[in-house]
Amino acid sequence: MNRVSNAAAAARASVLLPRPTMSGRVVPPHSARAIRLYLLVGVAAIVFPAVYFVSDLIEVAQGGFSTFRLILTYIGEAGFPLFVIGIYATQFEKLGRAGLFGAVAYAYSYVFFTSTVIYALIAKTADWPALTKAFGPWMTVHGAIMVAGGIAFGFSVIRVMPRWTGVLLMIGVVLVAAASGLPDAERAAAASVPDIAFAAMGITLASCALDSRRTKGGNDGEHRDELREGGSRRAAGSHARATARDPAGVRRLQGTP
Repeated sequence: MNRVSNAAAAARASVLLPRPTMSGRVVPPHSARAIRLYLLVGVAAIVFPAVYFVSDLIEVAQGGFSTFRLILTYIGEAGFPLFVIGIYATQFEKLGRAGLFGAVAYAYSYVFFTSTVIYALIAKTADWPALTKAFGPWMTVHGAIMVAGGIAFGFSVIRVMPRWTGVLLMIGVVLVAAASGLPDAERAAAASVPDIAFAAMGITLASCALDSRRTKGGNDGEHRDELREGGSRRAAGSHARATARDPAGVRRLQGTP
């Protein structure tokens, strides 16, 4: 009998336990609110880099800036600070101080870069060389901040996300800085590297959230079943005790002679 019970318990546990995924080292969400945060950050880390990459492709095709291209760039860049800080917020227990520095530095650099897009829209700047000339050394300073933040954040992420995402981010920010003076196509290719890294982190977070939602739902159902079983057992035990104390009274209540 014990063997049958143990086998049933093991089978039930195998259904409820989360299956191994690429998010195995990620700190999982422990509440419905946290699951929603993971999903929101994960989707943002996929969508905003994708929008930014599309704007780069448009620049390559057009050979310079356009209003539509700059609007897409603004939308993409404005999302970077949000999801980078969001990734840190979901995994702060493991990312530590280096992760915090990296997230804040990288997010800050993109706040600056987003402001340069607004300038380009207002001033009708023709292309990237003209924009870098307008901002002079400030572009270089914030590029260095981006590189430092990306390296620190990527190094910290290696302990949590799939290792290749952190390595790719570190390589990507160096490539972006190195390609700053190159033609549009080379700069777009370099920018795609950190975009891919962040998108993969977003997929990892979203996958973790969906796994946790499925597991939480299964555990909630199991908990309800246990409560029902426990209630039935308690009711049966109460009836047995009442019968033992006053069998005649119980028979009267049940309408039996």
